[in-house]
Amino acid sequence: IMMEARDKGQRAQIKYDKLIINGEICAINQSQMAVKEKDVQENNIERKQGARSLSTQPNPERGNERDVKWTKFDKHEKPRNSSK
Repeated sequence: IMMEARDKGQRAQIKYDKLIINGEICAINQSQMAVKEKDVQENNIERKQGARSLSTQPNPERGNERDVKWTKFDKHEKPRNSSK
């Protein structure tokens, strides 16, 4: 899966593995920072602010637990919140 992201005005191609986290499509890059696919498409990736690890964010559905289970994305499986 190839996505385009702008880095300081330059267009860069970044390869992501697609994952589903809590029913949300997320992309994880080689630096193991998970970013929402929407942020990738809107070119909002920044090294300090844009990329954030979802594993440290609390899950509202499970209270204040911070452990996130990573699910491998199946190409043939339709994600719940897919807008495509």
